[in-house]
Amino acid sequence: MADASQGDPSPLRVYASSVSGIVGVNYRKSSVDVMRELRRQRSGVERPTRERMVAEETFWALVGLIKDNYSEPTAKHIDTIKSFIGEDRPDSWYQKLYRSVSSSVGTAVHEEQAKETAVRECRLSDQVLLVGRVDLIEGDRVVELKTTKKFEEVREDAKIQLFCYMKIFGLRRGIVRQVCGTETLDTEIEWDEAYWTALERLILAFTEFV
Repeated sequence: MADASQGDPSPLRVYASSVSGIVGVNYRKSSVDVMRELRRQRSGVERPTRERMVAEETFWALVGLIKDNYSEPTAKHIDTIKSFIGEDRPDSWYQKLYRSVSSSVGTAVHEEQAKETAVRECRLSDQVLLVGRVDLIEGDRVVELKTTKKFEEVREDAKIQLFCYMKIFGLRRGIVRQVCGTETLDTEIEWDEAYWTALERLILAFTEFV
């Protein structure tokens, strides 16, 4: 039985950009990735140093180096890491270390961007908050921007993210705006209560396993 003196755990913050991963239609983030993030959030601890392959102070020094040159290509970042470590190790070892470092860099950049733009949240349950930072609000419509090489049908992950923002901001109309070079294509999407209810149930069921 849990110790009541410890109080209830802080609500989980589920980011709108992660919900498509929960549903299984995110092309960059899997449900396993989202679960791992939420469990780290619940535990309140960072990944152990052994996963980072180097000492704690070395790891965070590398995070700072890469973050300061975030726009440079991956190959340049790996060369920077090799120069800093100065050890004769296989390229695969350095690539693995870079993936670990870049993950922490991405989190740091996201947090800095979030401080610059208003982040809103809404409560889905006592223990779950849906959190997001929308691209644009135009009148009574949420606008989700997607850069693309060619115009195409709105993907499910974009629709899910748009619905999360509509829920967070309490709006019932949205636009997925595809940006291709200097041209744009708007797809208007109206609120669908049944669609959102199914989505919300999936989110809450998923967080039960954290």
